[in-house]
Amino acid sequence: MPQSAWEQRKTEPELVRAIDELLDDYPDYKLAEILGKRGVTSGTGLPLSLALVTRIRITYHLPTRWTRLRKEGKLSAPEIANETGSQQRESPSVPPVRATDGA
Repeated sequence: MPQSAWEQRKTEPELVRAIDELLDDYPDYKLAEILGKRGVTSGTGLPLSLALVTRIRITYHLPTRWTRLRKEGKLSAPEIANETGSQQRESPSVPPVRATDGA
């Protein structure tokens, strides 16, 4: 009996594993490029896109790169400032430059 359309397009377990492994080191937007260089395509044979990688990650409940970093105790600068109760320094302001007519 021939496969149904959804069965033909179903994401291969190997692709889900590859995405899961790559998320340890890269965010979603890099995965389509990396997997594309490896010759990996979608279930319909098209190149992977950011939208498809994100959909696979969500469908298979894979944590994002940022969630993984936080589980390792790594925080962003604002999060560290919040945790330590310190304030982030603002960039020094640069005085405005007046336009001249070149004379």
